[in-house]
Amino acid sequence: MRGHVRERGKGNWYAVLSARDPQSGKRKVQWRSLPGCNGKREAQAECARIVTEMQSGGYVAPDKTTVAQFLERWLAHIKTQVGASSFRRYRQHVRNTIIPALGTLRLAKLRPEQISEMYSRALEVGAMETAAASRHAPLPKFMSC
Repeated sequence: MRGHVRERGKGNWYAVLSARDPQSGKRKVQWRSLPGCNGKREAQAECARIVTEMQSGGYVAPDKTTVAQFLERWLAHIKTQVGASSFRRYRQHVRNTIIPALGTLRLAKLRPEQISEMYSRALEVGAMETAAASRHAPLPKFMSC
């Protein structure tokens, strides 16, 4: 994974990331907007951070993956790592509470206040505090993946 920065227009910085496709071996180039950068040095620092995160596997690309799509993949992944009753509880909370409330949002756009709103709505409809807290159980686990 390599990258450099380009300015397109005055003050519009982009990271140009280059990587090899593992299946075909061909080079793939991705352009990522760097909206918060006010100069070339800031853009280079942000590009270096993105490259480092991509190499370590911690970078979530700003694609069109929704929270629901990600949670379904997470459920498939976590199934072999937790007990059967824990998995059933996670699946129930994810499918009955989290996906209806947040499922249509893009994963890259998910914000903490949206999660807080989901908890508030769960408490307003008469759910007990322990039930709201147990709905929170899958969130930290899938956010750390």
